[in-house]
Amino acid sequence: MNDPISIHIIPIDHQNISQLKILHQENFNMNYPDYFYNSLEQGFLDFGFYAQAKDIKEIVGEITLQWKVVKNQMALYVCTLSVSPKYRRQGIASKLLDYAISIADNAHFIYLHTECNNFGAQNLYKNHGFIVQKIVPNYYDSESLDAYKMRRENEYVEIENGNYYHIYLFLKDIGYIHSVTDDNEGIEYNQADESVLNHNRDITNFDNQYLEFI
Repeated sequence: MNDPISIHIIPIDHQNISQLKILHQENFNMNYPDYFYNSLEQGFLDFGFYAQAKDIKEIVGEITLQWKVVKNQMALYVCTLSVSPKYRRQGIASKLLDYAISIADNAHFIYLHTECNNFGAQNLYKNHGFIVQKIVPNYYDSESLDAYKMRRENEYVEIENGNYYHIYLFLKDIGYIHSVTDDNEGIEYNQADESVLNHNRDITNFDNQYLEFI
C-alpha cells in the first residue's frame, strides 16, 4: 500500500476538462459523448471535482455529479468516480465521495450505479452509507454487465417552509429559470433561460434529460 498523499479538491471547468478525458480513458478505456463534457464545463446541473495532489499539483482522481429529480424528490447522481491507477488505495476515492455527500444538502438522496462484480467499489459505497436498491440487467450494454443501483438517504436535507426543496426552486437559484410576467394577463410564470447552459436544447429535451421519473 502506498503512503497516503495530501490532496486539494478543485472544481472541473473549461480550463481543465481535458484532464477528465485523460482520466476516463485511463480508468474506463473510453471517453463519454461530447455533450457530457460540454455540460460539465458549464457547471450547472452537471458538475464535478478533481483530487489534486498538493505537492506535485497532479490531477489524481475525479468525481462527476448531476442534479436530478426522481419521483418528485431532489437527488444527486454520481456519474463517474475514478482514481489514477498509481494513486489508488490511498483514500482518494473516499475523500471525493465524502466531498460530494457534503454538498448534497438539498438532495433527499444520492444514488449511483456500479458493476455487480466490482466488489471494491461496492465496499467503498457501503462504507459511506449506500445500500443496494436493485439490480439493473445489462446496464453496461457494451459489455452486457449487470449493475447495482445503490442509494444513500440524506437525513439532513434542507427543507424550505416545511416543504420539499422543489427542482424549479433550485433551477431558479442557479439562473436557469427566471420569473417573467405576461403583460396581457398580469400572471407570473417560469421561463427557461437557454443562454445559461449555452446549449441548443429546448425545455422538453431538458426535462427528458434531468427530470428522471423511475
